[in-house]
Amino acid sequence: MKTLVLILFFYSNFAFAEKITLSPETNNSSETIIVSDSDLLRYIDFAVRWTSYSYLGEALPQVKIVRPGLVQIFAYDEFTVAKAERDQIELPKILAVYDRYKKTIYVSNDVDVNDPKFELTLVHEIVHYLQDINGYTESLGAYIICTESEAYDIQMLWQIEFNVDKESIPFVQERSLYSAMRCMGNPF
Repeated sequence: MKTLVLILFFYSNFAFAEKITLSPETNNSSETIIVSDSDLLRYIDFAVRWTSYSYLGEALPQVKIVRPGLVQIFAYDEFTVAKAERDQIELPKILAVYDRYKKTIYVSNDVDVNDPKFELTLVHEIVHYLQDINGYTESLGAYIICTESEAYDIQMLWQIEFNVDKESIPFVQERSLYSAMRCMGNPF
């Protein structure tokens, strides 16, 4: 199923629109990333070890590269992105997002897939995949933000265990706390 979205961007007093097809598997701007099943299973095993989720051989998520703008829209929604652009507010950059309906991880094409930090992105999104296949995501309804804190915590554990990008741990801790507080109704 294709979803067509018309996004209005405001720049000064001028408005312009961009049509974006939110069906990346049929969009020429995306491609499946070569992430081996064994790598995905390694990330899943790690997350399962640190959470209460199980993995019983369900189909692995696809991993696809898309334009950064699509990742932002998937994460924030088109209205929020357009409003931020109009108000000249920079939203926090999102590197990847897990789409639970398509069982796909969409990664921004400005992420270097050869950088060890790429694994951090996948570990984080794999936690969302596990939350989804274990029914946690569905149980939250409108409180989907509650999934983020756990994903950041597992990402930090990966960083510590495999000595990857340890200098960013304070930022990840901050994002985890921020997500937990938003989940509890405190927007900071």
